[in-house]
Amino acid sequence: MIRFVVECHEMQYGPGIDRRDYVTVDVELPELEALLTRGGLGEGGFESWRLLGAEVLPANLELLRKTAA
Repeated sequence: MIRFVVECHEMQYGPGIDRRDYVTVDVELPELEALLTRGGLGEGGFESWRLLGAEVLPANLELLRKTAA
């Protein structure tokens, strides 16, 4: 199970509002989980894997719009 933490940052300059809200989503993604649990520690160094970001690809965005309708 992978837990994504998504941040919503709202900034309104006029009234000086600067707030952040967070939402978590738990998803079964065995391929990603396998990548993120790779690596290890050895006598001469280490190897670590981490997720740097995510994006919605245009093809997936169209699919989401069709299923939501």
